[in-house]
Amino acid sequence: QARRGLERATADAHKMIADRMPRVVPIANNWQIVRLDKRMSGEPMVAASGAMLGLLWNPKEVSTYDVAFKDGSGAQLDGRNRYVIRFAPPPPVNGFWSLTMYSAQNQLFVPNKLDRYAVGDRTPGMVVGKDGSMEIFLQADEPTDPRERANWLPAPEGPFYLLIRHYSPKAPILNGDWLPPPIAKR
Repeated sequence: QARRGLERATADAHKMIADRMPRVVPIANNWQIVRLDKRMSGEPMVAASGAMLGLLWNPKEVSTYDVAFKDGSGAQLDGRNRYVIRFAPPPPVNGFWSLTMYSAQNQLFVPNKLDRYAVGDRTPGMVVGKDGSMEIFLQADEPTDPRERANWLPAPEGPFYLLIRHYSPKAPILNGDWLPPPIAKR
């Protein structure tokens, strides 16, 4: 009986955290803007949400994060659709940045034939615009255009979410002058 009670409590806690997760941090362009202060690690819902997403507890001067479950129009991200994110400019960092895709069903990387689970400023072969902008294509099927294929982050055949990590972020990320762009459905 105690075991059933603990299992029920665990399931209830996971649901509470998942329901609350989108509201624990500010939202911009349907991205959750995670800029952690050292004191926030003591906030139970923030700590639980971060743990479920696999975020590290670094202060914002070390690393910051943006999390998206929805596209720019507010619809759930789903690999049966095609999307593009245009970073113009890309995240301003002193270290590096990356965009990682996870299955919304199990919070794991999305298996794919490229073995590509993230892209960013250190990804070999990425196509960058003359103005320094970068477009990343999110879809389940392989793009036929070579430029899109070079900047393709493979999606599952269902719901997914995205996480941008900024290591050693510059002032525009820390003060809100740079925000992640909306994810556009194509």
